[in-house]
Amino acid sequence: MTQKLKFFVVLIAVAILIMPTRPAMAYLDPGTGSYVYQIIIGSALAGAYTVKVYWKAITTKVRQMMSKKESNGKP
Repeated sequence: MTQKLKFFVVLIAVAILIMPTRPAMAYLDPGTGSYVYQIIIGSALAGAYTVKVYWKAITTKVRQMMSKKESNGKP
């Protein structure tokens, strides 16, 4: 980067940071936190169930990949 380009990028970044902002007037309901927890826990459980369902296929694929490496003489 040239010196002029670096200066221009810094100047733009500073201009964006000092721009005046308007208040959002937003409101988060107290139940929002529990909803977020439900989403996180639900996603984790869905991921765990997916792994459970496909576990045999996953382990078979990993074993095939490992046996190919060993049969080729590579570590």
